[in-house]
Amino acid sequence: MERKTFLLLILLLSGCVHSKYESIILKPPSSWTKLDCQTIVASAMARYGFDIESSVRIYATPYYPSVVTALSKMQQERKQLTEGEYQRDLDQLAKESMGIYYDAYVGRFMDPHGNYVRDRLQIDSLLFLVTIENKTFPCVIPFSFASNRPIADLMSWPCYIPLLTDLEERIYLQNERGDRVKPRYILGRKGSQLFKDETMLMVFPLRQDGRQFLEESETITMVILGFGEDIRLRFPLEFMR
Repeated sequence: MERKTFLLLILLLSGCVHSKYESIILKPPSSWTKLDCQTIVASAMARYGFDIESSVRIYATPYYPSVVTALSKMQQERKQLTEGEYQRDLDQLAKESMGIYYDAYVGRFMDPHGNYVRDRLQIDSLLFLVTIENKTFPCVIPFSFASNRPIADLMSWPCYIPLLTDLEERIYLQNERGDRVKPRYILGRKGSQLFKDETMLMVFPLRQDGRQFLEESETITMVILGFGEDIRLRFPLEFMR
């Protein structure tokens, strides 16, 4: 792990990232440093499983406008892209993650109706990058060094390998009104069982039957079932800028 990433994680766990986010978001993206971009992404991210009891560890990152901008800025630096290439990548990522567009001439996002995005209620869908890690992998069978053989065979010492086949039915977003939405689709899943880890893209609709899912909510929660206890990841919407 890079030193900057490690320090960012320490700041995040100590609650310092929020104040840094507020100072960064007020600056123009053109002045954001790599650490600024990492702080923007980390501020929006939710995590689960940093304890002894849990069998899985989960990271979920919502692709808010500021997150999309930060990711595009980091890619520009990593790939040495021109400003025009950066703007095209930002526009494409905004379309794929939220269904909005980037006006390079003004430096602002636009909704599908051609209006500049001033409010999160103008966004009709939201992409999440979700990584699920199996903390018990690889499974270790009890071993006797005295007899130089396992104490139990694999059948009597089952490893924890949860299924992923019906994940679309076991994950949803919930708002403060109690409404729920399931993912429109999930991409990137490699297998039907969780061995080491899986990283997936999940897109959730935010407008159904004419009503915006984020109305009257300051926080949304991603609920994931089927990994022991119900997992709840909270996303304060103050970071959806």
